[in-house]
Amino acid sequence: MDACELMDGVEAVLRRSFPQLHIYVDRLPKDFKRPSMTLELAESHVRDLNFALVERQADFLVTCYGAVNAYHDSSRKGLNQMQSQVMDLFSAPMEVAGRWLLAKVNQGEGGVEFDQVELSFTWADVRPGMEEPSDPAIKQIEMNWNGKDDG
Repeated sequence: MDACELMDGVEAVLRRSFPQLHIYVDRLPKDFKRPSMTLELAESHVRDLNFALVERQADFLVTCYGAVNAYHDSSRKGLNQMQSQVMDLFSAPMEVAGRWLLAKVNQGEGGVEFDQVELSFTWADVRPGMEEPSDPAIKQIEMNWNGKDDG
């Protein structure tokens, strides 16, 4: 599994949980609709764990946008509720590509018209090139035992 597959999973959870909102991925158009959310991949890392495994980390940013008034301000209460709902949503384990992952969920920045949630996922994966061989080297073992006990 890579960060793109994980991002697809996060997007699917957001769309299922907030069907009434527009969910934008990576880019926010100039004339975007409100209320809405954006999902961005903030960072992605791969580190050594051991000879056969790597640790992968993907950090995402979910930005919540509320409806605005004539002064281009959003309701702080409404933004805080959206932010809290997203944080609660990703506090539970999430299944992506047959794996169950837990996110580290943090409150991000906020402003008069948006609030953010930071999601960080970490998982171990087989090092590229270290996959199990499809044809194992040992297929059959024969042993001849004479039944004689030396003791």
